[in-house]
Amino acid sequence: MGGACNRVASIEYTSKYYFNDLDNNLANEIAPIDINLNSIEMEERVSLTIEIKNVDTSNEHWVELIRKTGERALYNESVGFTERKIRGQDNAIIFQQFFTIPYYFEKQQLLDFKVFYNNYQPEIISTSLGSIMGGRGQTLKKNLSNGETIYIKGKEHKKSSKKMIFNIELQGNNFVGMKFRYTIIDKGTEHNQSNKKIYDSEVKGINNKNVYTQNRIIFDKCVIPVMYLNPGGQNTDNIISIEIFDIIHKTSLGKYEGSYNVLKNSQHFEIVLNNNLIGIINCKEENKPTFISYLRSGINIGLTIGIDFTGSNGHYKDPPSLHFLGGGLNNYEQAIRSCGDIVSAYDKEQSFPVFAFGFNFINPSLNNFDGKYTDFNFPINCNTENPSIRFIDGVLREYRNFITKINLAGPTYFSPMINDLILEVNQELDEGKLMNYHIIMILTDGMIDDMAETKDSLVAASFLPISVIIIGIGNGDFRNMNVLDADEYPLYDRTGRKADRDLVQFVPYNQFKNNPQKLAEQVLEEIPRQVVEYYQHKGIQPNDN
Repeated sequence: MGGACNRVASIEYTSKYYFNDLDNNLANEIAPIDINLNSIEMEERVSLTIEIKNVDTSNEHWVELIRKTGERALYNESVGFTERKIRGQDNAIIFQQFFTIPYYFEKQQLLDFKVFYNNYQPEIISTSLGSIMGGRGQTLKKNLSNGETIYIKGKEHKKSSKKMIFNIELQGNNFVGMKFRYTIIDKGTEHNQSNKKIYDSEVKGINNKNVYTQNRIIFDKCVIPVMYLNPGGQNTDNIISIEIFDIIHKTSLGKYEGSYNVLKNSQHFEIVLNNNLIGIINCKEENKPTFISYLRSGINIGLTIGIDFTGSNGHYKDPPSLHFLGGGLNNYEQAIRSCGDIVSAYDKEQSFPVFAFGFNFINPSLNNFDGKYTDFNFPINCNTENPSIRFIDGVLREYRNFITKINLAGPTYFSPMINDLILEVNQELDEGKLMNYHIIMILTDGMIDDMAETKDSLVAASFLPISVIIIGIGNGDFRNMNVLDADEYPLYDRTGRKADRDLVQFVPYNQFKNNPQKLAEQVLEEIPRQVVEYYQHKGIQPNDN
C-alpha cells in the first residue's frame, strides 16, 4: 500500500511542451518548456537577419548576438554567431545565418550585437528587441565607426501564428484505478524519420475535480504552433503520433498515427483503446493574426500619460510624499520609467502627451484656464498648443519642473483625459489613419471621483484603437480600479451599452515597487492581445508582406 502511494505521489501532473531545435538556426531553445495552463497563447518568436553595407575592405566580417538576461538584465548570454563572410560585388555582406529568439512586448529585451572585422576588437551595437520590432520596417539601422552601415531586421519566425488546437477526451466505463496522460510526437516523414516529443498532457483520472462526468475524461486544451508539427511548412505528410497511456500501470492504451495533412483535414478521430475505452481527438488549425503581424503592417503605438496631483499624494518636499523629489526616482517616476521605456520603442515620433489632474497653480493668474484644457486635464509642459514631450527622459524632466509650480488639490477625474483622447482618435480615423493605436497610462493614488462618467468614457473607447493602463501608486483604496479593469464583470455605460472589448489593465504599484521589470510586465502584458482584438473586431487584417 505504501509503495503504491509513493508511486502515485511522484507523478508529474502538469502538462509540458517540448520544443526542441527543429532548425539549425534556432538558438538556445530549452526543453522542456512549462506552459501556464491558464493561457493557451504560446510565446512569439522573431528571426533577426543582418546585412552590412558600404564595406570597403576584403576583411572577413561576422556577428555575435548577446542577450541580456536576469531580472535586471545583469547577465550576458551568447545566442550565437553568424557565419564569416567577405563583401560581395555590391560592397555588401548579407549573412545567411540568422538568430531566433522569443519576443515579449512587455519586457525590456536588451541586446548587444558584436560586429567583428577579422581579428580586430569587435564593435558593439547596443539596442533592444522592442527598438527593432517597433522601428520602421522592423529594421534598426546603425552606422559603424569604420563608415559601414549595419541593418538588423526582425520578422515573425516561420509563420508561428499558425497553431493546431487539440481537444482530446476519453469515453468508457472502466476508469477506476487508472490515471491518464497522452503524448504527441513528431515521427518525421518516410524518408526523414525522427522521434521528437512535442507535448505531454497533464494527468487526469476520476479523482480530479470536474473531469469525470457522464463516463468522460476531458483533457485541457492543447495548442501547438504548426511549425513544430509541420517543420518547414512543406511536409504535409509528416507523421504525427498521439499516444494515450495509463501511467499507474505504465501501459499504452493505444494511439493515433497519421500524416499531419490527414490530421488537419479530418479534424475528428475516434480510437478504440484497450480496456474498452474510446479516445476522441478533435483538432483544428487556426491562423490568427499576431501582434507581430500587425507591427509588420505599420502600426504606430502612441503613449499618453496622465499624472495624479491631488492633495492625498503629499507635498513633494515631504519624504513620505508619493511625489517626493529627494534621492532617486519616486514611485511615479519609477512607473513612468519602467513602462515608458518599453512602450516608447513603438512610437516612431518619440513624442508623448503628458497631462496633470487634481491641482491648481501657485501663481493664481495661471488658474484662468482658457480653451480645451482644465485642471482636470492640463499639459505638464504648460504648452496648450503642443502637449507632447520628446523622449521619456524629457517627460521626467517636465514632471519635476511642473510639480514645483503647483499646489496639490483635487478631485480625481479620469474622464476628461479619456474623452480628449477619444476626440483625437476619432479625428485620426476620419483622416484614414487606421494603424495608429493609443495607450493612455494613468498614474493615481486612490479613489476616483467621476466613476460613472469614466465608465461611459471607457465603453466609448472600447470601440476605438485605445488601451487604458491604470497604475495605483501608494496604499490607497483601489477597489474602483478593479471594477474598471473588468476582469470579472464587463463594463456598461449609463445607457446600458456594453464595452466592445476589455481595454483596461489595473496594477497596484506597491506589489512590484522593488522590481521595475515585473511591474512593466504586469502593466503591459495585455496590450498585444488588446491590439489584435481591436483590429479583429473591426475586420482589419494585417498586410501579408
